[in-house]
Parts: sequence; C-alpha cells; structure tokens
Amino acid sequence: SAIMLTLQHMLLDNSGQKIFLLPAWPKEWEVAFKLWAPGRTVIECVYRHGKIERLEVTPPARQKDVQVPPWLRGETP
Repeated sequence: SAIMLTLQHMLLDNSGQKIFLLPAWPKEWEVAFKLWAPGRTVIECVYRHGKIERLEVTPPARQKDVQVPPWLRGETP
C-alpha cells in the first residue's frame, strides 16, 4: 500500500483547495488515471507523449483549483 500511495502522490497532490496535477511524474512516462481528491472531486487524466491528452474534473467548478505544471502548458520551467 505504501507504493500505491507514493504513485498517487506522484500523480496528484493537494494543499488546501489547490490540486497539483502530475507534481512528481517523470515527463517520459505515459499514464491514464482516475483519482479522487478532497472536496468530492474526481480527476481523470490521460498523459501521453509529454502532454495531457484528456483532463476531466468533476465537479466542473473545481477545475479552477487544478494546478498544471508549466511544461504541460507549453511553458519552459
């Protein structure tokens, strides 16, 4: 279970209301996941070829709280 929690924190982490997407995930690794976050929030994401192909946040009102790293937004860190 420790490995599972470590993977989950690599994919999704939170601080207060903010949800940090892929905060410690290696850029080269592809992944598809569905995880539950605080505030009755569900995050579904597909990350391939160095970019997010699909991101769904439920409820939609929580989308504003999802923080995406600069390299996933096309910015240089």
